[in-house]
Amino acid sequence: MLLGAFGPYPWAAAIAATGVIFAAAYLLWALQRIIYNKLDKQENTELADLSVREYFVLTPLLACILWIGLFPAPFLRRVEASVDHLITQVQVQTEASAVVTAEEQHP
Repeated sequence: MLLGAFGPYPWAAAIAATGVIFAAAYLLWALQRIIYNKLDKQENTELADLSVREYFVLTPLLACILWIGLFPAPFLRRVEASVDHLITQVQVQTEASAVVTAEEQHP
């Protein structure tokens, strides 16, 4: 997406790329503090990982995530018509702007 935006809007693509870099740096910093930091309160050392109830809640969620990741076609079919329509609109507008640009260069 950034490569596609770079041609017509290089300044916007540069700002977006900078935002992606800052977001990745912040994510790594946050993960380090949240996951890999030492426990500072003694009562937290005795917490259980997951209860049986939490396993029952998370198991269907994990199954859905795996299903969508392995077999995305049923979900993608639902949006296929609107995506095709959007692609057609963009192609028509791109061709129209190319004609206008060509006419401006060669009057």
